[in-house]
Amino acid sequence: MADENFGCGSSREHAPMAIKGAGIPLVIAKSFARIFYCNAFNTGLPILVAPEAVDGRPSPAGGAAERPAVSPSLDRVPGRSRGVGGEY
Repeated sequence: MADENFGCGSSREHAPMAIKGAGIPLVIAKSFARIFYCNAFNTGLPILVAPEAVDGRPSPAGGAAERPAVSPSLDRVPGRSRGVGGEY
């Protein structure tokens, strides 16, 4: 999980390729730098914009924020590319 503008400054395809090579199956962030977002898509690195997963929600007891459990299934990923939908 990452904060805002993840991937800022990584203008090459090597950044998402290195993340995939390290065995990280998915990156969840509040937002992504545009160039990283495009490179991740082009190299097949799944990314998810989910601020609520990063920030969590306030604890009912007033303690630290609780993060929701995230268990994505990457076996079949529905997606869209240039207006064409399907599973990949």
